[in-house]
Amino acid sequence: MKIVGLITEYNPFHNGHLYHIQQAKRTTGADAVIVVMSGDYVQRGVPAVMPKRLRAESALECGASAVFELPVCHSTGSAELFAESAVALLDQLQIVDSLCFGSECGDLDALSEIADLLCQEPKDYRSLLKKHLRNGLSFPCARRKALKEYLPEKNFAALLDEPNNILGIEYLKAIRKLKSTIKPYTILRKGARYHDQELSTENLSSASAIRSLLSYSGSSLRKYDDLPKGAFDDTAPFNIFGELESQVPQCCLKLLKDCHKVSYPIYQNDFSLILKYKLLNKYPENLLRYMDVSEELANRICSRLNYFFNYKQFCDLLKTRELTQTRINRA
Repeated sequence: MKIVGLITEYNPFHNGHLYHIQQAKRTTGADAVIVVMSGDYVQRGVPAVMPKRLRAESALECGASAVFELPVCHSTGSAELFAESAVALLDQLQIVDSLCFGSECGDLDALSEIADLLCQEPKDYRSLLKKHLRNGLSFPCARRKALKEYLPEKNFAALLDEPNNILGIEYLKAIRKLKSTIKPYTILRKGARYHDQELSTENLSSASAIRSLLSYSGSSLRKYDDLPKGAFDDTAPFNIFGELESQVPQCCLKLLKDCHKVSYPIYQNDFSLILKYKLLNKYPENLLRYMDVSEELANRICSRLNYFFNYKQFCDLLKTRELTQTRINRA
């Protein structure tokens, strides 16, 4: 029996995820699919829109044979930590033959070449990276610029503009570092782009667009600005599931209807009061023991607590050129 592993968040499960499962089996010739999935918090550092058990049930209904949870300290890590932990989990099961991930480019050779370079870190590349970091760029921006300058004849830097490409490179790095026998495959991402906020007419919408629609359905959450402005102003709340009918598998639609406003939607601003309460009892030196919290960030958090209105607004307030929004959310 051949088994393919998938690394996922399913936040929430939609047609693109079903396509991924089907194509992964077809591309690799696997008989079964094993999924490693983020739990109640995802890699962007925010709570998943719905509980992990509901998302796992959706995956099992749509063709996964088993779903394993990626522990929260790994699921909310950097792209490198997220990928390495997930690949290590699949590798240690000792039954997974291949890993199949989606990418915006669909070019495994190009992604593998970048992964090799980033694993080896040649001296000239490392010097360029350090230069851009000293100039105050965030690590993702510094790495992109260093790669562009190190290999000007190739368009590799453009590949690092796309989130699925970035994660794919990290999966390939992890396989190399772990000396795993898992064979990587990639499939071309279809339909909407990762950050698209509008539903796709091709019935392959992004999770971002579906989360925005579900946020609209929880009208009490709208005051927290979790929605893009004007995204669904013409959609009556009672018609939410009519909009979703073509965007998610039918078995998932039933789960969404049954659990709506019972166990979801959940958004980061739901935790605003408890977060502020916890932070009011902290000093910068207390915060330094948490992953991803630098001395600079710890001082910014404590000095700006009087301006805390809600979770999302406070993270926006803390952002700097060096500290990305995602890094702050994770911290």
